[in-house]
Amino acid sequence: MTDGGRWRERMGWQMWLAGGLALLVVLVLVIARLGEGGDSHTTHDRRPGNSAAQAGDDSVVAPSTTPTAAPAAAVSNAKQFMRAWLRPNASVSEHAWWATVSKYTDAGLSDQLKLTDPARVPAQELRGEPNTQSVSDNRVVLNFNTDAGVVAVTSVLLGDGPTSEWRVSDVDSDVEAQG
Repeated sequence: MTDGGRWRERMGWQMWLAGGLALLVVLVLVIARLGEGGDSHTTHDRRPGNSAAQAGDDSVVAPSTTPTAAPAAAVSNAKQFMRAWLRPNASVSEHAWWATVSKYTDAGLSDQLKLTDPARVPAQELRGEPNTQSVSDNRVVLNFNTDAGVVAVTSVLLGDGPTSEWRVSDVDSDVEAQG
């Protein structure tokens, strides 16, 4: 046999092995592709409760961007707080204003508002219903449109069980951002 023949004979099994491995890789890719449905443009609905999500699919599901509805008691307390918090007319004393506002707040905000001059409250009137900014089990943030801009009111759930109640824990006006 010539040197060229021996080379082909020696390299023949290696070439067959490389070709076989390449064919095996292509076959595995084709089978995997058929297992997906074969269409690269197919989108899968991966929301919880979907069969793909229940079958052990570990893909990431984007959180909802729409806040859930705020509890009615939290909204009611925040509205009552806002009506009391608005700048009163001159006949209302600081103590009377604070006594009314503090009915709807937690102890920390009540103490802070005790030092507030109600004549310096920037807003005098509400404009429409509040918008929900965020909601969790024990915290709600509502945005109120006022004549002086948007006021964010944070309410927290105090206590446990049937005696729990919503109270305003923070009020933040962005008058500067509106001006």
